[in-house]
Amino acid sequence: MNSFKLLPRYEEYIVYITNIISKSPKICRLSIGDQFQKAMYKTMYNIYRLMYKRNGRLDICNEIDALFAYQRSLIRVMYENRYIDSKKKMTSIKMLGELGKILGGYVKSIGVANGKES
Repeated sequence: MNSFKLLPRYEEYIVYITNIISKSPKICRLSIGDQFQKAMYKTMYNIYRLMYKRNGRLDICNEIDALFAYQRSLIRVMYENRYIDSKKKMTSIKMLGELGKILGGYVKSIGVANGKES
């Protein structure tokens, strides 16, 4: 079960982003921040599903990957609206990139070939 180095790393990411959101202007916390937190907790839920499910893991991985892409978009929107600076943007994007690499390694380790799990 090597995928589950993904969970502690993702929890670190949640703490980092939650701190950013809590220090953002109120408008950010109530709009983008709310959407961001929903996406983060849905991703965490899917990571737990991935830990315990034996079939259909590729679908869960795809959903997690889509949620990572959505979170990247939210980070870019926060940066464009000047809710975060470039350093926080780059750190957040880098953390998501590392999480994506871990997820990709997990997909390879479950033996997915041509869309079918082995």
